Amino acid sequence: MRKDLWCKSRSDTNHTRTIVFCITPHIRPKFNPSRSIRRWPLFHDSLIPYFSVHRTRYAFYMRSLIALAIAALTVPALAATRPVPARCTPQVNRELARFAASNSGNREAHADNIMVCGTATHDAFSQRASRRTHAGPHQVIMLSAPGPHGQAIAVEIVTNDDLDGVVRVNTGDTVFAYGQAYIPSPHERRPGGIHFSAGIHDTHCSTHRGADDGWVVVNSARYPTRPCRIR
Repeated sequence: MRKDLWCKSRSDTNHTRTIVFCITPHIRPKFNPSRSIRRWPLFHDSLIPYFSVHRTRYAFYMRSLIALAIAALTVPALAATRPVPARCTPQVNRELARFAASNSGNREAHADNIMVCGTATHDAFSQRASRRTHAGPHQVIMLSAPGPHGQAIAVEIVTNDDLDGVVRVNTGDTVFAYGQAYIPSPHERRPGGIHFSAGIHDTHCSTHRGADDGWVVVNSARYPTRPCRIR
């Protein structure tokens, strides 16, 4: 008789035969590591005998996988950025031209991760704090950027001396910049009475969520000169 059966016998009413009642009690199934592992496609069949014997090591292995996954999600990483184009073409300024056309006169408009390139129309000059440039000394670069439809776009680039370094630009220099686009105030005039259709600032390592690491390149000289730190 099976040992896992609970049986009881009794005689019938005429005592001519004995009736045996057997009940199978509820038995909790034993843990089978190999059967559990087969549910996980990341385990190869060759590992099943190993984990079937070493149940403690199997649990340690699973805890290690979970710890590694959590660590991978929490490791800081560099912000994204974009490479400097080989040449200044109207295609480089396509996003900036679209931004300027759709937000003309809107001083509250801004867009992260916009690139511009062009030729400096004036030597860069220093500017102190203002509502537009916030705090600290800045350099203002006046740029003529080729537009996608053959037109020239007047663009100003405002760099931060503390975060970019002092950017030196002379008239005629080729300039590339990558940062946050904005619309200058209609009452703001630069030397020569020029009003700019759009501007680019935050051309430095990212300081807010959603922004790539920015930069300015003047005749192949890149600012900031130091690589951005891991955040």
